[in-house]
Amino acid sequence: MKKLILSLVLSAFAFSSFAMQAVVVSTKGKAEVQNAGTWIALKTGDSLDQGSVIQTGFKSEVVLKIKESTVTVAPLSRITLQTLVEREGLNGASGKDETTIFLDTGSLKSNVQKSADRRVGFTVRSPVATASVRGTVFAMTKKYKTVALATTNGKVAFWKNTASSENVLNNSAEGPVGEAPAGNEPADISEVAPVRAIVVSKGEGASVSARGGMSAPANTARANAVSIGGGTAPASAVEKPVAPMAGPASGPEGPSNSGSSGSSSAKGSLTINIGLGD
Repeated sequence: MKKLILSLVLSAFAFSSFAMQAVVVSTKGKAEVQNAGTWIALKTGDSLDQGSVIQTGFKSEVVLKIKESTVTVAPLSRITLQTLVEREGLNGASGKDETTIFLDTGSLKSNVQKSADRRVGFTVRSPVATASVRGTVFAMTKKYKTVALATTNGKVAFWKNTASSENVLNNSAEGPVGEAPAGNEPADISEVAPVRAIVVSKGEGASVSARGGMSAPANTARANAVSIGGGTAPASAVEKPVAPMAGPASGPEGPSNSGSSGSSSAKGSLTINIGLGD
């Protein structure tokens, strides 16, 4: 019995998840992190843990490095580093570095690269919808409480937030991971994709509206696209205002919450450039 208990303890230890950190590469203007309710100025070399809330002011910017990836937070933006975890592989499978970022308001750009012999999982959550990938390039725009997605390369699992999908996301970075799936269904692209997720492939766009539901993938004409960093989003993809999901709280000096009532000016965009897939 003692040997069995010891074996179980060692197995649990062997498959533990380990915390990652984000390191500040550079800052410009007013870039802050919330600590115990107080906003503190960020400086080059600072290390940020999971749960950190970051905001930038007018004409400001902060660049973060997470393992081999970099994230650039644009002016007048607020994000939360919701998940920064290294997950071990199960039965010889490659380990996985999990990053989840909540885009509350504003915009960010990410250049995601996997470490040697490890997989990478990168998920972006917003008040209305979520996108998750195993390796691709896409743009995600949040404007007037509607989220639009345009895929410029590869495939993206995309879905409207529900209580069930949010619960899965909140508990997705625990325990070991198995072998990487090889298919092209939503669940193959992202292990956290719900049943009703859709696949948005190269050259396609889709949008989510709490009032109107989710649009089916459609071809995204480059002529009708607007540039947001390294990616594009269809200019016609913005729909009617919708009711957002509650996001992380902000300090009194932070940018206005994108979910605030009557805030027609709240908008944001997201461009993610992802390196090698699984």
